[in-house]
Order: sequence, then structure tokens, then C-alpha cells
Amino acid sequence: EEKEKEKFKERLHELGASDDFDYDGAIGDEELEEFGIKHERNSKGEEIDEDEIAVENDLERFYKRLLDTKFSDVLPDIIKQWEERLENVIATLEDDQKETDLAGFENYVQEQLLKYVPKARQFDPKKDRSIIDFFEAKIYEARIAPHKQFLMDMHDGWKKGSLSPYQVLASIEKVANDENLYLIYEWLNGFDDEEDFYEEDM
Repeated sequence: EEKEKEKFKERLHELGASDDFDYDGAIGDEELEEFGIKHERNSKGEEIDEDEIAVENDLERFYKRLLDTKFSDVLPDIIKQWEERLENVIATLEDDQKETDLAGFENYVQEQLLKYVPKARQFDPKKDRSIIDFFEAKIYEARIAPHKQFLMDMHDGWKKGSLSPYQVLASIEKVANDENLYLIYEWLNGFDDEEDFYEEDM
């Protein structure tokens, strides 16, 4: 609280308050707004702290990615087959004595997505890091699909004010931890787009 008062005091002087003016915590929001300072408030009219704003930004980013993703209901047995195929390809890549048919694997991925996730975009070597990373992300998306309704329920509760951003974030992270879905953390942190990834490295 003292740090907050000092911050406002410095800000008020920067904006033209006289030298003998002192902020003692008694200034109302309307007076502060005259100096260009405005408290952010949540849907309940409560002041939002900086940490809460950061959480809300993460949630907005996550839900945009969730809504933009073309999900399909892929059977668990098919997902298991995908995971096994991916593991085999990765193991072959790590074995110097074996040659990996990445072109054949890419054809397999394209065929599987057309069959089971027809609305998903196809692999683009100019945008995606690799066919390995691309397919791994699609596997995670297929595993997230059964949880989408729950995640959207959390979103609705947040927007209606019945759930705090912290409660929603905790629920999302619980799904990520319980189901071993690290892609959820990538979406929360903003590393969900290959183009963004390349821009970070430039």
C-alpha cells in the first residue's frame, strides 16, 4: 500500500501537482483521473492489481488460441497410434545408423489430418518449425478437444464475474498438469504461433 501511495505521489508531481502537494491516500478516483490516473476495475467494480491484469492478458491470449483452433473428436486409439508413430520417427532421427523417411512421414501426417481433422490446416514448411513439431502440436490439440467445453465454461464464468482470473487460470493449469498437456502453457505464454517463434529468434 505504501508503495502504491508513493507511486501516485510521484506521478501527480510529474503531472503538475505543486511541490507542497502530498498524496495521503485520501484522494478519490475522480480527482486522480484529473491527473490522468485511472484505476482499472474488474467486472465487479473492484480495483485490479497489476498481477491480475497480467493474468487476464494470459487468459485472453489462451482463449483466442482455443477458439481459433479447429478441433475434431479423434478417438483415443487413433491418438495413441499417432503418438507411437511420432515416437518411432523421433527414435529413428536420434539413431545415426538409421535413415528417416521424413517425406513419407509428412505424407502420413497429411493423410491422417485429412481423414480425422479435415478442418485443420496442413503442414507448411515456410511457417512451421518442422513436421515433427507440427504433428506433435496436432496430437496435443486432439487431446485438448475433450476438455474444450470445460475450459469454455471457465471462460464464461470469468466473463460473467462469478470466477476470478486466478480461479480460471488455476483450472486451466490443473487440466494441463493432470493430462500432461504442455501445449496449454505455450498458449498461455504466447508461444502458440510459429511465426511468433521465428520473430522471437530474429
